[in-house]
Amino acid sequence: MNSKFLKAICLFLLSSGYLISQEFKLAKNTGSVNINISSAIVEAYDGKEIIISYGKLEEVRYPENEESRMLGIASGGTIGVTSGSVLYRNSSEPCVDCRDKKGNKTEGLRVLSASGLQDNTGFGINLKDNGTAVDIVKIGRKDSRLVSIKVPKSMNIKVTNDELGGSRIYLKNVEAEIEASVLYNSIILDNVTGPMTIKTTYGSVDGELNQSVKSPISIISTYGSVDLKVAKNIKANLHLSAPYGDVYAAPEMDIVIEPSTSKGNSWTNEAIKGKINGGGIDLSVKCSYGKIYLRN
Repeated sequence: MNSKFLKAICLFLLSSGYLISQEFKLAKNTGSVNINISSAIVEAYDGKEIIISYGKLEEVRYPENEESRMLGIASGGTIGVTSGSVLYRNSSEPCVDCRDKKGNKTEGLRVLSASGLQDNTGFGINLKDNGTAVDIVKIGRKDSRLVSIKVPKSMNIKVTNDELGGSRIYLKNVEAEIEASVLYNSIILDNVTGPMTIKTTYGSVDGELNQSVKSPISIISTYGSVDLKVAKNIKANLHLSAPYGDVYAAPEMDIVIEPSTSKGNSWTNEAIKGKINGGGIDLSVKCSYGKIYLRN
């Protein structure tokens, strides 16, 4: 096989995305991870490295409901609902927007960012180790493939994003503290047990809370809904607020509501205070203009 033929094969593989790096790893298992990406699967695991990759088959579980069946298809992948779970398969093909019909117009170029950050991982992401915290930031908008980020279970996780058109953030198997504040993203909670403060303005929050969750838990969606599957034996102090929506709960849930003495008004609902199974962890859920769903 001559050298010209080998060179042609290599060029074809590169242009097709087959020789793209499969993983980026950073040895780190202490401190916190600060993530600013419009769509990602963030999974905690028993390891000592932060691992960034593409093209994984992931499973994210949350309550079986009509809204879950109406989930959109994230760019670059397909989504399907089976038995209360969402299977997301992300495409490993390169982004078609990055190419022109006449060839790869970005060849030999790099994406510029107003922040001055550059892709130093090969995944369109800038990663910076600040000692006590690791910053992970998406650079540019061309590559729309879903990013998978594996984080050691010992690290706290902070997620922020205000990008217009932000998609879903999946948080999976997280035992440490979670802080998420996003604008357009929806958030999926899958087997998370750490204390958490979750806030999205235009997105929704779906997930499961098992009996191992730690207090406090605060979940806010301003214009979206919050849909939670709650373990039957969970013990919690509830504060539920949906002033311009309603709160729905499974009839078999052992919720004792503290009767309100306020007269309220005719156009907004009062906040609901109560206890599940006698009380325990602090669970606060607020949807200013959406609805709250609690299921077993």
